[in-house]
Amino acid sequence: MLRRRRFFPENPFCAGEGCPERDALDEALHARASGFLADIFTEYRERKKGYRLAIKADFYQMALAYFRDGPLDNDSPPLSVMQEVAAFVTDRRLEPIYLLIFKDFDQSDLSLDRAARAAALSPFYVASLFKEQTGQSFYDYLTTVRVSHAMEYLLTTDLPVSLIADKCGFASQPTFHRVFKVKTGCSPVKYRRETKKQ
Repeated sequence: MLRRRRFFPENPFCAGEGCPERDALDEALHARASGFLADIFTEYRERKKGYRLAIKADFYQMALAYFRDGPLDNDSPPLSVMQEVAAFVTDRRLEPIYLLIFKDFDQSDLSLDRAARAAALSPFYVASLFKEQTGQSFYDYLTTVRVSHAMEYLLTTDLPVSLIADKCGFASQPTFHRVFKVKTGCSPVKYRRETKKQ
């Protein structure tokens, strides 16, 4: 049975010396995934004609890159993997929730209850369906989106870390530091310093 993996594992993609988890494959895959996520966020913000189709296309491309070039936890046939990903991407019951996350990730009070109301489903059902479809809890997925935005701010702006934490929906700076390090293996300050060296 296929064991799902996150798009951003426990200790992924950390620039600089002293981070043995990073290798060339992770670096290349992370760059591609970051590009797809940036495109998805842009499509949603601008909402040009056909933006929903563009977002789905980016999800498919990101999933294909991950499952083709990233290591799987077993030797399941690629077809079954892509069928699984296709089911996740095309499940319309969760679409309002993904859209809410992309739109309101910066709000620290974004909750499972609010997401369930957006989809007209019960919180328990949303939690179960989300875990089944993505392999992550609602809050894990939301945190991944927030950290992805924080990484973009750290690389492209000189904003203080405290302001970035607030802009990405983290309730406090200590929470931001703790979660960022869990997701990336580095503190926000180290991530900014080491990646800007390159």
